[in-house]
Amino acid sequence: MQFEVFAIIFNQRMKNVNKNKRLIAIEEYLADNFGLQVDFEGDVNKCKLQIMQLIRDEENQAKYILEDIANILNERYTIGEPFFVSSISTSHTAKELFGLLEDIFPEEIREYESVDFLREDITLDEVADKVVCTIRYTDYYLSPVTQERERELSNGKFTLSFDLSNNIFMSSNCGYSKLYNKAIQYLSESTTDIIIKQYYVQNKVRYMKDKTMSDFNPLSLLVVQLIYKKFTEIGLQLQSVDSLSFNNENAPRVKNAKLGGNDLFKDPDVVERLYNGDRITKCTVSIFKLTANDKAVSTKLTIDFRGVLKFTYDDSEFINESSLRNICLDILKGITELIDDEDSIKNGDALLREKLIKTAFRSKSVFAQLVKDIKKDIIELLNTDEDETGKIESYFKEKYGIESAE
Repeated sequence: MQFEVFAIIFNQRMKNVNKNKRLIAIEEYLADNFGLQVDFEGDVNKCKLQIMQLIRDEENQAKYILEDIANILNERYTIGEPFFVSSISTSHTAKELFGLLEDIFPEEIREYESVDFLREDITLDEVADKVVCTIRYTDYYLSPVTQERERELSNGKFTLSFDLSNNIFMSSNCGYSKLYNKAIQYLSESTTDIIIKQYYVQNKVRYMKDKTMSDFNPLSLLVVQLIYKKFTEIGLQLQSVDSLSFNNENAPRVKNAKLGGNDLFKDPDVVERLYNGDRITKCTVSIFKLTANDKAVSTKLTIDFRGVLKFTYDDSEFINESSLRNICLDILKGITELIDDEDSIKNGDALLREKLIKTAFRSKSVFAQLVKDIKKDIIELLNTDEDETGKIESYFKEKYGIESAE
């Protein structure tokens, strides 16, 4: 490859939002292949100068170096740090699974439908009962007529984690579900000794106890409890709720909506949607966590419930990928506990009303429902012998934050 051609590719790819990931990948390439320990510090020009120096020093390999780095630049890089989560069951020990995966993903290309898989690395942790496998892939466009491969769509690498101690199968650096699904299909067709079931929260909440006993959607109740209760229990501190996506197939006009901002549960538009029975299908929150050495690290986290459960961190300030996996695992346990808790609907309803009721009073479309609730409460209060006026004033002050019912 001529340097002029390489320079065009380099300049185009370094304008992408994933510039820093490409710079890190080039740093790793230089360290692994030439023993060069460099830190570009996010500086594209510094990277280009290092490459120019290298091909002058390694003139005989210049063509191959440029081709290798061009391939790195052309790889598909995910936005943020995405994780898909599923359950796994197998009778194998981690050591046995390690040997099985070496055969399923060998160090040679395996073709599966539109995707080529090639194992880049595999590690065994018998203490943690875990196997982690890094896979390089190439995805091709299939002709709708012949079903033959016609051109390359994307390439890159992703990681599969087989956590036998928690019965969890998790992918990372895999931003779109097609690739994740292909990997699961390939595994399932390669062996009957591994059973992977994708985790769909929207399906699981359908079977929650007493889900019809609340005016709110059960998935929305779960999300509120997850954010305001479970996060605290697992050591995540909430800074703000930045984005909420809603769905309501029974809505007359707008069936899907996404609202962004800060402290969204205080917003009347959010309150209105929840009172109308909309379900929260995706949320983005800003969180921070104290690590073992008391270092504060923060990130934005998006939890997507629309399909198979997916966590996506901003290009993270957390220490390493293992820490991100552990946080995903903690949140998953929290979700599972909420689904299994027989009082979850009741507790979620109470928590949601506690968080929303004062804000909801400002939202016109929910005013009728609020008046009904107020009317019911006042009727109950008037059935006692205590001073009616004082009780009514106390009621409005305590529940709605106003001094009287006027």
